[in-house]
Amino acid sequence: MPPWPMRRRRVPALSVASALDYAWCIPSMDRLCMSRDASYAILRQPARPAAIAPFLGQLGIALAALTAVPALVALVSGERIMLLRYALIIAGLGLVCVPLSLRPRVGRLQANEGLVITALVFIAPPFLLAWPLMAAGLDYGAALFEAVSGITTTGLSTLASVEQRPPAFLFSRAWLQWIGGLGIAALVPLWLEPGPVARRLAGLEQMAVESHSPAREFAAQILSVYVAVTGIAFALLWLVTGDAFVALLHALAAISTGGFSSYDNSLAALGPAAQLATIAVSTLGAVPLLVFLRGARGSLGGALGDPQLRLLLASGALVALGCTALLVAHSGLAWPAALRHGLVLAFSAQSTAGFSSLDIGMLSDTTKLLLIFAMITGGGIGSTAGGIKLLRVLVFLRTVQFMLRRTRLPAHAWARPRLGGQELDEHLVNNSLALFLLFTVSIMLSWLVFVAAGYPPLDSLFEVVSALATVGLSSGLTASGLPGPLQVVLGVDMLLGRLEIVAVLVLLGPMTWWPRAD
Repeated sequence: MPPWPMRRRRVPALSVASALDYAWCIPSMDRLCMSRDASYAILRQPARPAAIAPFLGQLGIALAALTAVPALVALVSGERIMLLRYALIIAGLGLVCVPLSLRPRVGRLQANEGLVITALVFIAPPFLLAWPLMAAGLDYGAALFEAVSGITTTGLSTLASVEQRPPAFLFSRAWLQWIGGLGIAALVPLWLEPGPVARRLAGLEQMAVESHSPAREFAAQILSVYVAVTGIAFALLWLVTGDAFVALLHALAAISTGGFSSYDNSLAALGPAAQLATIAVSTLGAVPLLVFLRGARGSLGGALGDPQLRLLLASGALVALGCTALLVAHSGLAWPAALRHGLVLAFSAQSTAGFSSLDIGMLSDTTKLLLIFAMITGGGIGSTAGGIKLLRVLVFLRTVQFMLRRTRLPAHAWARPRLGGQELDEHLVNNSLALFLLFTVSIMLSWLVFVAAGYPPLDSLFEVVSALATVGLSSGLTASGLPGPLQVVLGVDMLLGRLEIVAVLVLLGPMTWWPRAD
């Protein structure tokens, strides 16, 4: 018998609002969310705009400061219209965000408020920063697609050519990816993995989401590591390319696993050494930044023993071997060239960087499917990579393994799966499985739209997965001739994938903002 009295209730019709409400309930898998009783109504905590506003003000000021960098490049390169538009955006952000940042704090941030802030940080800026990009001859729709692709570190583009665009435009795209990578590495791990076991496995055990000062300390540490690794990447690429500006653009795009290149044919325009160096930097971007922090503090063994790092390298190597064999079999390439292209494609997909050294549309169907697998698994939590993330893949595999082992134990035996010496709790397992489901549903719905529009099924699947996993590899469908509604689908997929779906559901969920009487 249940511990509460059973009573018959009339079930209301499911509206769009209630569907969004239940969609937020699914990822959390909270028992209170499942039991629609009076005690849950008492415990509900709607998001408070007064608590969110000061943080949005501070982040808006940070965005204005970061936007000053491409404005300076526009000034140096003589792009006056772009400079003027950047200056107006900086001034507008200052006028709006400074007063917001000075508002008094209203208690500690709740989890739903942190997710709302994270979602707005990625959704709002592209609508502003698309305006300066229009100075390069783009209409607002094309500029918005580039801005969304940049801030989400995806790298898909509808432009027929970028090589003839002004230097300030090329730098602005790469800079958008760099600040997007910084945001996802500093903000998202604080809110999407709040459980204690998940935080220990991701290296966040000392960062409490309820307290502002540890979050600020965490962001400062991540920024220092991010800048240092970017500087190393720039020096390496400058050494192998001999062109400081090309090296800077590709370093910004690679360390953020963004994939925007200053060449129309991506890495195919660079030499073999530059290609491999760029992919090496992209792989570093897919490693959790806290791994570098632990290594810098002297814990080299702990850094190299990180389970996400080992799985990233192992999975990338396996995909590279598969791609190499398929390129030899289907494309007729010699083994040395096939191995180089296989490494570039595999680690570009696994790290979700999106650089390419070959025309993806010319690859065999089997190669595309292999790359789809690498793209959807992605990199590590706490890195700039997209995808489902390797920690969740490890949790999923360990859960399946435990389910099989559980069949050999007595029914009354107490046991839980373990990963990295940590006992996996129900919260982490349920969140990981729910995110797998949400990604699958999002892929299927977007894929259905493309297939219904008459596009080839496999190429459509490749494009949708590339957008949702924020990779940027394209089978050729993302181009200037892609219909507007399908560009919107890809843009939404990029935002959903960058925010891992949950933050968007929280932002749009009615129950985030007001309680509903039962």
